[in-house]
Amino acid sequence: MEFMRLPLALAMLCLMTASAQAPKAVDWKKATNLPQVDFSGLSVAERTAVLQELRKRPCLCSCGMTLAECRIKDPNCSDSRGLAQIVVKAISER
Repeated sequence: MEFMRLPLALAMLCLMTASAQAPKAVDWKKATNLPQVDFSGLSVAERTAVLQELRKRPCLCSCGMTLAECRIKDPNCSDSRGLAQIVVKAISER
């Protein structure tokens, strides 16, 4: 009877290990870093302003997402990457 519990215990251990290693989705509404968006040199206030703009402005690639959402969900999108750079530059030059 004891030998039957071993396969079940091993299966449970494998499932727990696999779920612990699964990547967690990043919430674009709360993310403080976005793929390929350079926040270096910005003050805390400027960084906050950039993130607010990127969370509300639509991407122009027809994805239907905001710029921040698109940067998280489609980091290869050149439209959201370019527009994010424009927003960073505009806010840093205020």
